[in-house]
Amino acid sequence: QQSTSSQAVDEAKSVAADAASSGKAVAGAAKEEVAQVAGEAKNHAQDLYHQARSEVSSQAATQQDRVAGLLRLLTSELQEMGRSSQSGIASGLVSQAADQTERVAGWLESRDPSDLLEDIRRYARRNPGNFLAGAALAGFLGGRITRSLASQDDDADQQYVQRQRPVTTVPAGAVTTQHIPSAVPAYGGSPTPATAPNPASVRTGTTREAGGELPR
Repeated sequence: QQSTSSQAVDEAKSVAADAASSGKAVAGAAKEEVAQVAGEAKNHAQDLYHQARSEVSSQAATQQDRVAGLLRLLTSELQEMGRSSQSGIASGLVSQAADQTERVAGWLESRDPSDLLEDIRRYARRNPGNFLAGAALAGFLGGRITRSLASQDDDADQQYVQRQRPVTTVPAGAVTTQHIPSAVPAYGGSPTPATAPNPASVRTGTTREAGGELPR
């Protein structure tokens, strides 16, 4: 009986050891699986972040190029205004504004979107008043440019519609007829043609006098 009891105890210990070993193996495998899933999720999140950042940078660069192009257009308009201005003072002010606008356009074209935002933040912190004034001026100029572009689009649409209208041509040698309505009396009835005077009652070089007889 003692040998049987000791054998049962040994078997129980062996089973417990096997269970512990199996539990450790399962826990280790689960831990590795969790670590792998977490790593993949982290890599996926980083990929999404870089993709989103790249798309945002691309969109920002596109908008930046568009603003620079609008500033170039505004520079051309200001230069044209300066050349056509009759006043020397007004012409000088417009020329200065055109030079400033051209410099800003060149600065925008030479900067990256991230560097541009950082430069704007630093300038806004150092010169808040000038920044607000510049923002107001940019809004005014942007509205002017938008109206100018909208007017150009309307003119282009009108020209396109005119080009699409069919043109009626008359073949060579064809005779066109035009109906001319006859004179109609005001109170109905058929129009009466004018009658020619009787040649017998008309004498050359004579005039009927008041008495009704011709002089002899």
